[in-house]
Formats: sequence, C-alpha cells, structure tokens
Amino acid sequence: MTKFTARLLFIVILLSLALSACGVARAALIGKWQDAETGMVLDFKQDGKLRYGSPGMTIEVNYQFMDDSTIILKGSDGQEDTQMVWKVEGDKLTLVPTDGSVAEFVRVK
Repeated sequence: MTKFTARLLFIVILLSLALSACGVARAALIGKWQDAETGMVLDFKQDGKLRYGSPGMTIEVNYQFMDDSTIILKGSDGQEDTQMVWKVEGDKLTLVPTDGSVAEFVRVK
C-alpha cells in the first residue's frame, strides 16, 4: 500500500466516524417530550416533522438540523423560521430560541 493510499484510507475512516457520531447526537432529539409546567408536548419525527401542542390542539411544522446543537423550525403560513439551540441530557431536553428564553422538557416514555 502506498503512502497516498494509506492516507486516503485514513481520511475516509475519520470522516465516516465523524458523520456517524453526528447521527447519534441528532437521534437523541427524536421522540416525544413534555413541558412539566404547561403540559405541552413536542414530538420530533425522523422525517423532519415536529408536532407540538396540547390535547385537542396540535400544530405541525418542519424542522431541520443546522448542526448537532442547532435546529431551525420552518415557519408556515407566512411566519418566520425560528432557530433554536438544543441539548439532550438523559431524559431532559433544553431548547433555547434566539431570544434567550429557556424551555425544558422531559422525555415521554
């Protein structure tokens, strides 16, 4: 094996590991989360859809990952997109929109 081939193989392996780690971090967001204070439920689907609300009133929007800590909720009906920083620690989800407010949710089991 030449030095060039060995380096190329090494780079491909590193990129594969980095990309698979991204998927693991993002997978933690998928599922149902509930705000203990308000009862609001967020349901992040793998297909990029987010359903949120309370019983009897649910809204669905699209979301996409900007990176492993930022999502964008796509506005509908003329509303602006909303960017949020997110973090999952165990069964706790923290969302911080650009206005700096903090919302905490617990995973629904």
